[in-house]
Amino acid sequence: MSHINFKVFTIIFFIIFNINYLFSVDKIEIPDTLIPRGSIYKLPVKGSFDSKATNVKFILLFNSRIIDIKSALGSNNYVLKCSTPAISFNFDNLDSSYAEISCDSVQTNSNDTICMLNVEGLVGPDSITYLQPYKLYINGTEVINFDNKKSKITVPGYPIERKQSEFLGMSYPNPSYGLIYFPFEVLNKTNIKFSIYDLSGNVIADSKTDNDFFKLLVSGSFQQVNSSIDKGKYLLSYEPFLWLSCGNYFLVMQTDKNIFNKSFVIDK
Repeated sequence: MSHINFKVFTIIFFIIFNINYLFSVDKIEIPDTLIPRGSIYKLPVKGSFDSKATNVKFILLFNSRIIDIKSALGSNNYVLKCSTPAISFNFDNLDSSYAEISCDSVQTNSNDTICMLNVEGLVGPDSITYLQPYKLYINGTEVINFDNKKSKITVPGYPIERKQSEFLGMSYPNPSYGLIYFPFEVLNKTNIKFSIYDLSGNVIADSKTDNDFFKLLVSGSFQQVNSSIDKGKYLLSYEPFLWLSCGNYFLVMQTDKNIFNKSFVIDK
């Protein structure tokens, strides 16, 4: 009789365990999304956590050649109540970078939005990548089994709309290992100047004093940049100095009417 009771107890235990597993509330998922190139898009991270969660950390895998995760945003209306959850990155492999997001102020009875991500679509041809919830830690302990649906992120090759009469497009390739190209357009004859800045605001080069490193595609061939150009669409090429270190930089384009800037990355 005791042997039968033991078997019944074992069966009941596994039934309860499996029911709890099937209805586990530990879940992170991100909806499939189209992110305009060169724009900052607020991307919701959806899901839920165990009711006993007081602090949460999770890791997202992403291709940093195609998208750039700028920051995370929490709220009293989200699972993560931290207004700016801590975020750190690892870019050892640009094709499989990861963002680690953590917060020690968690509410599990809120809606299904965990937090928001500020994400930028980077330059390039029409691109599809995936944003994958990779690891989850609740109260300092890794959750081995959780629902982690990856999302498909589409970055179209051209801006969805252009709101200005003149424009400076995103660089390509980005990151760059050599020549860097920037499409731009002016609607009237104008004086023009291009300058390269580092993140500290120092001028690295400009098209007047370092003219050999800036070229414009005109009538099928690249030519040096003149101080003024006619109306039209152009392609600017910039050749970084050999001594220029890897990192983030800005190209500034100044015309008679506007000043534009675009960031780019040098990775040798």
